[in-house]
Amino acid sequence: MDAVKRLGLLAIPPSRGELRSALPVLERLWAQFALGPAGVMLGWGTEADQDLWKVLPIEVTALGDRILNLEKDGIFEYGEGDLLVENCECRFLFCHEGDFHVETANEAIVAAARSEFTGMGWECLDRFTSESPADVTQV
Repeated sequence: MDAVKRLGLLAIPPSRGELRSALPVLERLWAQFALGPAGVMLGWGTEADQDLWKVLPIEVTALGDRILNLEKDGIFEYGEGDLLVENCECRFLFCHEGDFHVETANEAIVAAARSEFTGMGWECLDRFTSESPADVTQV
């Protein structure tokens, strides 16, 4: 199989505490581009235990409530743990390093994300990756 070129954007908020403001951006982009079903995974820096890196199906409209519950339960904290939202079209990551990643082959999604984040005063850096289609989560 040929590698898929994925465009990427690394969005860095002015402060780690502002990372949570990426959630409404993710929700708007998901709706704007009609991205459909998603999977959510918890990664490094979370208290996910047996659910670490396990894909859990979710409707993006329910993501805010899911994250709120994860915070209340002490499992996830913005900027301290990885929370990945993805499907076969794109990947969004709330990173444990306090930034937000966007990866997709769709240039329009990257451009819209860049516009949203620069409008919020975030620094945006381009990232490019290549991966096998088998590496992309199918939800």
